[in-house]
Amino acid sequence: IIEISNKERPDIIYFNYPDAHADHRAVNKIVLEMLKDLTPKPEAYQFFIWTKELAKDRQEVDASQVPEIPSDVLRVDIKEELDRKRKSLFAMRSQVGVWPYPDWQIQSAPILDKKFLDYFLRGEEIFVKA
Repeated sequence: IIEISNKERPDIIYFNYPDAHADHRAVNKIVLEMLKDLTPKPEAYQFFIWTKELAKDRQEVDASQVPEIPSDVLRVDIKEELDRKRKSLFAMRSQVGVWPYPDWQIQSAPILDKKFLDYFLRGEEIFVKA
């Protein structure tokens, strides 16, 4: 990530806010560490994946680790980008489908259920400046 960022010199970096998912926390930590060493420093914004409402009644998520969304967020209307976002979401077959994986137990339900998809495709993104 550092090598690519040093080569590409992005003006803006978007990455996930730390939440109840261990992979999301790890990515957040890695990007925050990388940002310390980048010159010039890009703007950096964190987006939310898990919310309290989405974690409710999900056994695989420790709802106590889901952060509250801060009040000082940047809200961006993305209605014009929804088709692109929908295609991207549905390209992640493990998130929207159910089938056995060779190196994993059989998945009994899609990770992105209707409540998740409705949230992700609501036409607005919420960011916190890092």
